[in-house]
Amino acid sequence: MDAIIIKPRNELLKKFVQYFLFFRKPDAGLVSYSTFPNNNLCLAIYKENKIEYTSDSKSNHCIVSKDSSSFKSRLFGFHKMPFHVNVHSALDQICILFEPAALTAFTNESYQDLLSADHVFDIFGRNSHFLLEEIFDDEDLFKRAEKLEHILMSNGRKRKNIIHSSINSGSGNS
Repeated sequence: MDAIIIKPRNELLKKFVQYFLFFRKPDAGLVSYSTFPNNNLCLAIYKENKIEYTSDSKSNHCIVSKDSSSFKSRLFGFHKMPFHVNVHSALDQICILFEPAALTAFTNESYQDLLSADHVFDIFGRNSHFLLEEIFDDEDLFKRAEKLEHILMSNGRKRKNIIHSSINSGSGNS
């Protein structure tokens, strides 16, 4: 499995997004990994995968397997114990790692409501399925990151939130 990290280029967006993480795994063989407890807030977007997530006082585990549905997106974060992941299928995944509390710049949805949702990317509008198709159709990960930045900045402007205020106050962007 390959993992590629790309940091946002837009200076304003860097205040909200730590980086984009892209996972690719072309085969169906099992790959397992674990992370340390952390304060990360990750919007994970999967293409053609089923996600089974269990988080309680004794376990913090995610199983990824093949699914015929096109896209799933979940929010993972603030792991109080190691996060164990088993991938049982091919994988094409995008993770947007937000700064703590930065997700509120892009949605009014509560964090608790988003944690249980399977289509969190829908917070970016009615055309979210089309946007995901467009992003995943591009094999160039830098272009994917660029498209994600554009979506995030556009959404921030529409919401007239912190990003919009920063733009109007002359913080600029690149």
